[in-house]
Formats: sequence, structure tokens, C-alpha cells
Amino acid sequence: MATALLLSGAEALAEGNGVKFGEARVHPYFQLQTRYDSAAVMVSNGNQIIGDLVLHLRPGLKLSLPSPNFAVSLDGGLEYLWYTGVADSGARNASHLEGDANLDIGINRGGQVSLDIGDKISRSERLSNVPSIVVGALSLYNDARLQLNVKPAGGALQIEPNYHLTTEFFTPSGIVSLAGCESGDTCDPRAVGENNYLNHTFSLNGRWKFLPKTAVTFDSAFFMRRYFGSAGTPTNGLKATLGLSGLLTTHFSALLKFGWGHDFSNGSYSSPIAQAEVGYLLSQTGQVRVGYLRSFEPVPSSAWVTYGLDRAYLDVRFLFAGKLTARAQSSLDFLSFNLAEGADGDSRMYFNGDLGLDYELASWISISGGYGFRYNEKGMNLADFNRNEVYLRCQVIY
Repeated sequence: MATALLLSGAEALAEGNGVKFGEARVHPYFQLQTRYDSAAVMVSNGNQIIGDLVLHLRPGLKLSLPSPNFAVSLDGGLEYLWYTGVADSGARNASHLEGDANLDIGINRGGQVSLDIGDKISRSERLSNVPSIVVGALSLYNDARLQLNVKPAGGALQIEPNYHLTTEFFTPSGIVSLAGCESGDTCDPRAVGENNYLNHTFSLNGRWKFLPKTAVTFDSAFFMRRYFGSAGTPTNGLKATLGLSGLLTTHFSALLKFGWGHDFSNGSYSSPIAQAEVGYLLSQTGQVRVGYLRSFEPVPSSAWVTYGLDRAYLDVRFLFAGKLTARAQSSLDFLSFNLAEGADGDSRMYFNGDLGLDYELASWISISGGYGFRYNEKGMNLADFNRNEVYLRCQVIY
């Protein structure tokens, strides 16, 4: 339920003419969001999580330079989160600046061999990559990517080797001292800097379209995780799947992948991984997707090495009268945290749900609103807790 997820529907609806510079167009925009978050801030008296009304002020800029030879797109913005302190004046200490930028460069995309270069950087309070940190931290995330695209034989076969260099650094946010945690313990958000990591990922993906709308897929990724602090265990792992994706009928689509995941360094994980998804296109303006994902990832923790993920998810979207988008997303995650040599460490369950509406008032202005819910099963020396969010947002883009 990060801000980017909440905004995606309306952003797709509204985009003005922009300012033209040669073949490029620049679209300045401004987003204003009000959000009540029942788990906005963690305070020190009894490991308590309190709610607050949070205002988001986000100016941004989009740049687009389409070209088959050299294409550039850039989307970035700064966002100030003002915690108003309506429930507890101490929550105002959590006010902070966030931001993100995504650069994508395509070279010779119209040819049989092309190159994609990109970089994504973000500073955010939502830590989707680290389930061991529940609340009370800020993430500075950067992912630099390089991908070669090879399309011999008219494009029916696609081969995509790529490399990602990823770093993530954590800092405490707001009032983050926890009762029951000694200074420096990983359950204490003041020690989140011990989770800082560096990731090298070498991937080889392939796709063979043997029918006009159906393809065989191959995906593989070898990762090398290293930590700057003492919280994590260096891990080398491999994930590889073979699958099938495409349209079964004019209304039904399917995605099936099956493979294996293995931790070569510590033996914490060696198990099948898979994804199964069915989509139903009711019309050109509505779709339903339901699926299951099984995978594993390294986790920064002094206690665990990796975690296995089993996720069931649902995504529903409808567009009415070309202006109103109704959307619903939900996912149920079962996480099993693993020790070295495959020993079981701990398990947790998370549920995420989001219901919302996006409405395009004009080509340059849109509004969004909705409700988000998250259930967290313990973590960071905290008891189980629910996170409820109600949000209303307006975007103006030129």
C-alpha cells in the first residue's frame, strides 16, 4: 500500500500536453494527499503504535523522449510527509522528506539487438523488501540495471540477459525506542542501520512465442547478498523457473511457472518455487486476476538467513465511462524464516488489502480515494497489530 501503488490508477488516467522540447515532452505535476494511518508512529511507552493524520505534498516531473534508436523516460518527485500530531503531539517528530526517481534509457529498441539502461532510487517509510522491519524506519533504495535484448528470427524468440546492482540503507524514523530491547538489538529500530545491504543479481530470461498470443518462458536469477552491518549473513542463491504464458481464449489468460530455488552459501533454502495466475478479461475496460506465488529471498537478520514466501493474491480493475476506475487488490502472505542448513526459524502471516476509486475530472486533473488494510503478525518485539489507512488525493499534471 505504498504511495506509488495508491497513485498508479489515477496517474494512468490523467496526463496533459506537457512542454515540448524538440522531440521530448516534459510534464510537471503536483500531488496532494491526506491519509489517516492507524499505525503511523511507534512510541516508546510499552511498544505502542499510534495513529495520525499525515499530509503528503509531492511536486514532480515526467520527461519522455520516444525514439526507436535512443529513447529516454524519467519520472521523479520529492514528497514531504507532515505528521500533524492529532492523536499525539510527539508524532510530529516523524515528519520527513521522501522522494523517488526512475530513469529508463533504451538504445536501438527497434532492432534485433537493443540495450536498456536504467536506475531507480527512492527514499520511503514503506519497507517492502525487508519483512523483518515492520515500522519505524526509512529506506534509501537504489537499483541500477543493465539489460541486453536479443530478438532473432523476427522476434518470436527473445533472450534477455541482465544485471542489477541494488543497495538499501536504513535510518530510524520518529520516536523509535522500544521497551524490552537492549541498545543495538535487531528488534530495536535504532539499530536498523545494521541491515544495510548490497545485492548483485545476474539474470537470464527467455521467451519463445510459439503461438501468436502464447509463449514458453524461462527465468533465472543468481544473486549475491552482502551486508554492511552485522545483522545479515552473506548469501548466494539461485532461482530458476520454466513456464507458459498467454491467452487461453479471448477472455481467459494464464501464467504457469515452476522451478527451484536454492541457497548455495548456507543451505537455508532448497525447495520448489512457482507461480500460477489466471486472468479474466470481462471487456476492454475490466479485468480480474487471481494467483499464487512461491519464492524465497535473503533477509537481513542476525537470527535468520532467508525467508520463504507463499502468497495468494487478487487484483480487480474496472473502468466506467472512460473516467472512473474502481480497483481492489489483496494478498495473503505466509513467510517462513529459515536458519542455516534448512532449519526452521520462525513464521509470520501478513494480509494486505486496498479498495479505491480514481476519477479523471479533466485530462490534467484527477482525484483518488480509498481504504487500505494490513494485518501484521508480530515482529520487532511487537504484538500482532492491524494497520488501517484512509486516503484522499488530488493530482494536477500539465
